[in-house]
Amino acid sequence: ICSLGAFSLVKYHPPGSKVLFTVVLGALMFSPYVTQIPRYLVINGLKLVDTYWALILPNLAVAYNFFLVKQFVEQFPNELLEAARIDGCGEFKLFFRIVMPFLAPAWATLVVFSFVSSWNDYFSALIYLNDSASFTLPLALNTISGGGASIGRAGAAAAATTLMALPTVVIFTLMQRKVMETMVHSGIKG
Repeated sequence: ICSLGAFSLVKYHPPGSKVLFTVVLGALMFSPYVTQIPRYLVINGLKLVDTYWALILPNLAVAYNFFLVKQFVEQFPNELLEAARIDGCGEFKLFFRIVMPFLAPAWATLVVFSFVSSWNDYFSALIYLNDSASFTLPLALNTISGGGASIGRAGAAAAATTLMALPTVVIFTLMQRKVMETMVHSGIKG
C-alpha cells in the first residue's frame, strides 16, 4: 500500500499531493500511543477485537514506510518510466516489473523494521487481545515470567526470551545485504 501510494504521489503529482505529504509527515510526529483510542474505536467498530486482524490492519499503511518508499521513488529516473510506456507497458506492469525491483532495498528495510516493531509490540496485543489462547509472544512472556515482581520462573523466562529474540535475528540475517544497500542508497541524490 505504501509503495503504490508513494509511487503515485511522486510520479503522477495528483492535485493536493503536497498537502497529502504534509499530512504523512504530521503523522510521523505522533506516537502510536496517542492514536490508540481512535484506533481502538475503529477496530471495535469493525468487530475485530480479539482477532489477529486488529494487530495486522493498522500496520498495513504506516507513515514511516510511506516516507521511506517515497524517498526511493524520487531517485527513480522518469526516463525509464517514459521508455517503458513507449514500449507499451501498462501502469500496473510498469510498477510491478520495473519500479518494484528498484525498491527491493527499501522493501528489505521495511520488512525488518515492520517485523521487529510488530513482533515486539506488547501494548497493541494487550489492548486488542483478550483471549489468552491468542496472546502474542510478548504477552505470553509476561505471563510466563509472572510479571515484573516474580523471579520464580527464571529458566522459563530465559527460554521464552530466546524464542522472542531468535526470529528477529533470523529476519535481519536474511535481509542484511538489502538493508545495507538501503543505507548506501540513502546518501545518493540523483
